[in-house]
Amino acid sequence: MKRKAVIITDDSTFDKSSKGQAFPAQLMFSGTFREVKIFSEKLGEILPTDLLIISRKYGLIDKNQIIVEYPNKNPNKIQTAKEIHELNEKLSFVETMSDRVKDSYFIILFLPGHYLSYLMYMGWLSEIMSDHQLIIVTGNSLKSNLLNSINAMFLRKKGVARIGLKNQELIINAIKLYSIEQSISLHQKITL
Repeated sequence: MKRKAVIITDDSTFDKSSKGQAFPAQLMFSGTFREVKIFSEKLGEILPTDLLIISRKYGLIDKNQIIVEYPNKNPNKIQTAKEIHELNEKLSFVETMSDRVKDSYFIILFLPGHYLSYLMYMGWLSEIMSDHQLIIVTGNSLKSNLLNSINAMFLRKKGVARIGLKNQELIINAIKLYSIEQSISLHQKITL
């Protein structure tokens, strides 16, 4: 049984104190990214958890990858599916995501709707469903489209927060519950 989680999110505005310096990716971003970083640390206390970031400049990167601030003011925010497609053509981040999630059971996505729409279009969400438990935090408009096409746990994004405290609690409780159920199931198989 795979007992690992991976969180995938997009990048955010750069921390102004990092200007022109190289640091691990998780230390370079500020704003709503901090919420994701703190949550990944909290989840990491329950089971091994990777944090991956989709970056306009670097593609899919690990939280510990050393990066340098982008040269322009804020070019890192990808705003459209077209920009996501161009990034994938250039850096093959969707293929890299498939490779990076294969050893994880829980895949948790904190991505804007245009990323999720692109991943649906590419067939990535459907592809990973058979071997993984997918948890998606998204807005209501995309949630209804996703509900009809894939089996996943959907949580509603509220305001500017990427996750929200209530959603953090729901995700952690769902993972703990799954772990308990798997332990009971394994124990029952052993005693038979």
